[in-house]
Amino acid sequence: GYYAYTFSDAEQGWAMDSRLVDGIMCFATATPETTVAVGTPTMTMAEMYTAMATQLDADVASGACLIPLPGALLLDYWGHPCYVAGAEMWKYAVEEVGDLDSIAIRAALAAYNSTNAASTVYGDTWYEVFGGGYGGGIMHYECQTGQIGQWQLAGNTSVMEIVGYDGITTPLPNYDATAEIQYPMTGLWGWIIND
Repeated sequence: GYYAYTFSDAEQGWAMDSRLVDGIMCFATATPETTVAVGTPTMTMAEMYTAMATQLDADVASGACLIPLPGALLLDYWGHPCYVAGAEMWKYAVEEVGDLDSIAIRAALAAYNSTNAASTVYGDTWYEVFGGGYGGGIMHYECQTGQIGQWQLAGNTSVMEIVGYDGITTPLPNYDATAEIQYPMTGLWGWIIND
């Protein structure tokens, strides 16, 4: 949401006009409207984003957050779903192991796969383990509900949409494209002119 502040019209200063970011693309894995197709999520994306915005509002009010914007404008459409899913995978592994033995927890995390998955906000979630099991791992891309986002006009404001193409759910069953890429852009690019 802070894109509207960062990329505002240079002549207006921080215009706080979200229409100015229409068409900007970025990495994004989910929006509040995203639905999960694979497995049962621990919560809806809308519930996760509401909880995040509420916490960010509290952080701003207490001074713990140094960016004085409403929590809804601080939401991270790429990071927050990944961070929540990662924390939930660890919680799932700890509960499965039954104690805090780090070797056993690591083994449980490494054992998650498409047929033996942890349950997170993404539904079924697992790591792609590389380096012969000793090099680390990363959340498997098939678990994510999106990859690319675009700010698109909706009424008199811009909203984040997950963009994709017809048939993307064949290779990526959990991908929830909430809109198609919009091109050409609307011409609201005043921030790029600085003369």
